Amino acid sequence: MFSYIIWIGLSVAVGAYAKRKGRSGIGFFFLSFILSPIFGAIIVLLPTPSQQNKWSYLTFAAFLGGFLGYIGMSDNDNTYVEDKKSRNNQASVQSKTVTASDTTITISDFYVTASELNVRLSPAKRGKKTNVIYRRQLVQVFETTNGWSRISKYYDGTIEGVDGEVARWVSSKYLSKHKPTELRVMSSNRLEAALDSSDDYISYKAKFIKVSKDLINTGVCSVEDFEHQGGWVRSVNYKPRRVYFTYCGNHSNTSGRVYYEPSSGNVFK
Repeated sequence: MFSYIIWIGLSVAVGAYAKRKGRSGIGFFFLSFILSPIFGAIIVLLPTPSQQNKWSYLTFAAFLGGFLGYIGMSDNDNTYVEDKKSRNNQASVQSKTVTASDTTITISDFYVTASELNVRLSPAKRGKKTNVIYRRQLVQVFETTNGWSRISKYYDGTIEGVDGEVARWVSSKYLSKHKPTELRVMSSNRLEAALDSSDDYISYKAKFIKVSKDLINTGVCSVEDFEHQGGWVRSVNYKPRRVYFTYCGNHSNTSGRVYYEPSSGNVFK
């Protein structure tokens, strides 16, 4: 009886040892079947009532040890598989995050420093002009290339009358990370003196002064522009409406004209 107790204890120990191991559960499963007969062979040498009973218990103990080894394999190996899947999932998430960050476009805020800045559909001086933006206006820059900054996402060019995808570009040298200061009138008397020769000045003095200050503060015009032009001149192209114009920036071309209609307050080019 003592030998049977020893044999079962050894078999259980083999199974328990296998159960405590993780990824090697399969190995201990077979190990239990290999070691159990060895232990049984040792016990056979001990005095027992019947050789047949010894081998019967040997067989039983071998299966007992193997079963416990199997239990150890199932529990631990499943845990290992789950842990492996978890690590693989984490690695997959990290990979996607890196990929996403690699394709992320950094968008930066810039301010226009020129009084007027042409916006074009390609990064070139000959690119089609779409509109004009003004001093101190905030724009978002998506990318910069060869001295040009893209200030819009790409979109269908058919709405601009061109094929393919297009985006809006401006010259980078007229952009700054710092917002330009307002260009305030140095002297009200100086501005009033510059506007004194305007057509119908007596009738629209207050309005001429106000709109001129606004144009100077936004960077569209300067006091020197009004001094050069002599104030506001009534346009013959809009008669009988009372529309006046002056030149800001380009004094030798009609593109530098700025129009103002006192009755409506509209300013246009």
